[in-house]
Amino acid sequence: MKARRILSLSLVPLLLSSCDFSILFFWKSGEDEPAAKNYKDQKVNVYRQPDTIDKQFSLRFYNEFPHVPYVSVDSYFKEFFKTDLALKKVGNSYKYSLNKASYLAFDAKSNLLYANNITAFNSHPDFTSSSGEIFIKLDSVEQTPSQEKVVNLNNYSIALFEDGNNAFVPLTLLSKLSGGLSQYNVAYNGKDVYVMDKAGQLGEATNSTTYGEEYFSILNDTSTSRYRDLANYNYGELCFVFDNLRGYTSQLVFGDNNLLSLGLNGVLEKYAPKVKEYLLSLDKSNYYEGYVALFSGLYDGGHTGVQTTFDALVNAYQRNSEQEFVNLNAEMNKRMVQVRTNVAGSVFSSKLSVLGYGAAANQFYKYDSEAKTAFISFRSFDVDYEGWDNYYKNPTAENIPSDAYGFVRSKLYQALEDEAKNVVLDLSNNGGGNSYALEGIVGLLNGSKSNFNLLDTVSKNKTTEKHLIDINLDGQFDELDVTEANKFKSLNIGVLTTLYSFSCANLLPSILKELGYKIMGEQSGGGSCAISTESTADGLEYVRSSNVCFSDEAGNNIDSGVPVDLEIEHPYYDGSDVLMDYTAFFDLTALGTYLSSAYL
Repeated sequence: MKARRILSLSLVPLLLSSCDFSILFFWKSGEDEPAAKNYKDQKVNVYRQPDTIDKQFSLRFYNEFPHVPYVSVDSYFKEFFKTDLALKKVGNSYKYSLNKASYLAFDAKSNLLYANNITAFNSHPDFTSSSGEIFIKLDSVEQTPSQEKVVNLNNYSIALFEDGNNAFVPLTLLSKLSGGLSQYNVAYNGKDVYVMDKAGQLGEATNSTTYGEEYFSILNDTSTSRYRDLANYNYGELCFVFDNLRGYTSQLVFGDNNLLSLGLNGVLEKYAPKVKEYLLSLDKSNYYEGYVALFSGLYDGGHTGVQTTFDALVNAYQRNSEQEFVNLNAEMNKRMVQVRTNVAGSVFSSKLSVLGYGAAANQFYKYDSEAKTAFISFRSFDVDYEGWDNYYKNPTAENIPSDAYGFVRSKLYQALEDEAKNVVLDLSNNGGGNSYALEGIVGLLNGSKSNFNLLDTVSKNKTTEKHLIDINLDGQFDELDVTEANKFKSLNIGVLTTLYSFSCANLLPSILKELGYKIMGEQSGGGSCAISTESTADGLEYVRSSNVCFSDEAGNNIDSGVPVDLEIEHPYYDGSDVLMDYTAFFDLTALGTYLSSAYL
């Protein structure tokens, strides 16, 4: 079993907004709990498969917040992560540690959260990459020290409790402090608990990847009202998440400076007060409309957005479009929002007209013998885990998977056979995918070695993962792979990017640029953060850019895209229905001429 890091590809200084939630009320006196019980414990069903009850689990509901589910920290990690954390009382804080450098601490009297190296809490013991072999091997990990994050939860109207033995924390808050980066989410729909393994990383007993019908029955019932305590808490938790746990914000419609300086509540009060009003509404239809509008403002090109779809939410999309009550000022309308949705079709139609391949082709190779230039195109960084496992059990040429790594590898060999001088690695309509595929491709072009740099904007630490890649596919990671990868050094390789090139298709040109390869076209569309899959406190699922972000070797932010060495001019979208013309991007003669001269 191999541990899998799922990256699909600050701690912002504690610039918390003074979250005046208007109609919110605060509750916490800071005194010890009275002798009389101020809560009730309730057993709820736990689902690990759609529509199948796995077991029951105890939640606690305090009198002040009768609809907000709380849980003791130790029982949460035992149940959902099979992990016994070391608990130590430090002053008024309950400190739960995985190791010396990784801990969560909760001070119920002052309502303070302390976190250090929180990404370590994402590792479920059952997470696996596959049951067998794959083309990549972790060689080493280097990490700088992390910094402690302290958040005053009073700013978000989130209360902590204790019973003398344990801290009690809202269930959904713990979920966001734990399994998000692994796309492992413990959700609550107002009735029961659901364990969501969106990346399909766990064993058969816990590999649910979608919500069942029983989950949506409550959410779809818009004839019932929301509870005031849960609506208030839900809003505060959303503000907490997007103020404290997200990565770079330069791509947001709401804007980088706006979110970092004002906090989410401040942004909504200044730019979209109607959205805040609807998010706090007790009417479910209004709430869903505000929720859709919120994530329109949090759009960052593809890593942040609404994921759950059900009837009532689909209706909210339609109403939101009709009312258009989110009036964001002009400077907050990023070029990506105005243009990026039109790029995919424009790139594809231009490529089709010039290079002439079928509309269903997600991978494409073309060789221009006159220009001595090969063109390798693929639309996603996919990894066929099962296929690689099968290959290494029966290593024949026919069994080599045709995922992103397998395809690019085979076409580089074909370029050598075609006696190509130049190779264009086309990411012009590639929206990203799995970082393992990316590292495999880097290994092809870097002597079988791939370094991967990550920044944690919460813990403020940098991680460098060094991987070895099996280039000759013999199941060994040795000098023979270096020899094999060096064959590709005779090729003049350039990377073609557009505004649509996002996530891994943004990181690959960043890495290759540092290795001396040329980037052509237009600056990539950005996207540098791993994805976190989460749910609101009342059960609406979303994805967001997390606090773990790709960076260049020096640790610099690449979220806004990678500048090109050769800019190719083309008409831009002007608001009409006419698609942009990317024809010039696929002139293999011009691209070959540039590459031949660039590598002299």
